[in-house]
Amino acid sequence: MKSIRKIRIRKVKKDDWKYFKIWWKHPALDDLSGDTNPKHSTDKWLFGSFMRMINDSKRLDYIVLNEKGIIIGHFNLILYKNYVQFDIKIGEEKYRNKGYGTLMTKKAIQIVFKKLKYKKLVLDVKVTNLRAIRVYEKCGFKIIRKTKDGKLYRMVIIT
Repeated sequence: MKSIRKIRIRKVKKDDWKYFKIWWKHPALDDLSGDTNPKHSTDKWLFGSFMRMINDSKRLDYIVLNEKGIIIGHFNLILYKNYVQFDIKIGEEKYRNKGYGTLMTKKAIQIVFKKLKYKKLVLDVKVTNLRAIRVYEKCGFKIIRKTKDGKLYRMVIIT
């Protein structure tokens, strides 16, 4: 497999709706996120969520481009008083399992700790998403607990 060396990121724009509309409706991504509410798959509901997302001052949402400039996914950082919540999606299926998740996670860690100067980064991941758990652990996250329903792990990095 060819080695992946870098990614580029930019802030999400309104024009990026066309990507999110496809990504958020993809059944594999629903399975990873755990959201199965049919109401949440209508274009109207999704567009409203997208607009709230890009207009929320406590969020930093990034589009991720691979080394060839192809948009492959996104990640977001939600800013709280004492920590940042992280979420990642590789929306384009053919770019999964290629190392991009690791690069995206490392980029988020760099932004949170070096640029934003936070001391704690957290994420929630389905306990069945072993691929993502391995990526997060490789990047320094530790599992600190399982949700009461047993479906998610809370993972954290503290500097």
